[in-house]
This record gives sequence, C-alpha cells and structure tokens, in this order.
Amino acid sequence: MATAYASKEAIDRAFAAGAYDYLEKNPKTFETQLRIKVRNAAELYRERMLSQVSSDPEALQRRLAELWEQARTEADRQQKGRLLEDLVSLLFRSIPGFHVIKTRHANRLQEIDVVVANESDDQVWSKEGSIVVVECKNQKERSDAPDLLVFEGKMRRFRKRCTVGFFVAPAGFTKGFAGQRSATSTERLLVVPIDQLGMMLHRAPGQALKPSAG
Repeated sequence: MATAYASKEAIDRAFAAGAYDYLEKNPKTFETQLRIKVRNAAELYRERMLSQVSSDPEALQRRLAELWEQARTEADRQQKGRLLEDLVSLLFRSIPGFHVIKTRHANRLQEIDVVVANESDDQVWSKEGSIVVVECKNQKERSDAPDLLVFEGKMRRFRKRCTVGFFVAPAGFTKGFAGQRSATSTERLLVVPIDQLGMMLHRAPGQALKPSAG
C-alpha cells in the first residue's frame, strides 16, 4: 500500500485489512524505498517457498533438479548466481539441525552468499562450529587461490564459531586453489570444495555435504 497520509490509524487499518507493508508518497525517497520494499517482499516469499519445499522429500528433489537446470542454463550472470544460492540454501534447509540464517548477507566488511546455523546433534556436524558459511561461484572461469583466500578471510571473521565452509563452484577449481587449501589445512579451518553438484543432488543432502578433510 502506498499512501500520502501515513497516520498511525491509517497504517493500523491497512495491516488489519491484510496489507504486507506501507510506503509514504514522499517524492524524495519514494523510488528508493519502493525498491527496498519490493525486494523485501520478494525475499519473504522466497523464504516461505523454500521452507515449504524442504519439508517434502518429493517436492524437494523436484525443486533441486529445477534449480540446477536453471542455474546451468541461465544467461544472465547475476541471476545465474542467485539461482545457485537458492539451490544451496535449499540443500542446507533439508538437513536436520541446520537453519539458514541469511542469504546474500552484506555489510561494510564482506558479503556472504549463505550463512547457516549449525545446531545438529550428528556426530560429524556437532564437532564443528556453530556457523557454516557458503560461497557460491556460478561462473565460466574456475575458482583460483585468490578466491579461496577471500573466502577464508570471511570465515576467520566469525572466529571459532566457524570452522567449516563450503565453496561451491560448478566450473571447478585450479591447482592454485587446491594448493592454497592444503596450506590452510594445518589450521582449525576446513573449506570443502564442491564442483560436482549435479551428481551430489542424487544423494541424501545430509550425507553429500558432510565435511571431510580429504
């Protein structure tokens, strides 16, 4: 609802009638605020849809397959990345004890594609930190050592709360990426590279995503 008279009574009536949000018709801020409101509404709808699908095994498999096909064939670079983020987010939602906190989280220091709360009592996951972060690179080029260094920096900012992260790159990884990952393996910091995502979708997500030092 957009209104030039944003009194408390008018806003209360609008919400009581089923309005999702309201926007004042201020010429100076209207366009910017409208974009923010539309984006927030779209994110809310997306979150609800992902939550519904993740609780239905058959719907989950269908949606994962759809997202993977769309992520592979989409021409727009930005949308291609978003589709991969949605796929990965849905994968983590389907694992008991995992809760997706944020997607496309950005602040003045960094941007993280997917942030997951690890509350699992699984014997593997329970040994890891309370936060799992995911980097999604849906691009033509293989991910290299500099990409990994940036991601490791993001993980370190969570301190001991984040001990494992996933780097998803369907195009694959360079030898430099593998070398940097080996150099980091002496720390209490594990980055799990994933490039064969299509094959993983045929396995149970909880098994396919379990961390391994190998």
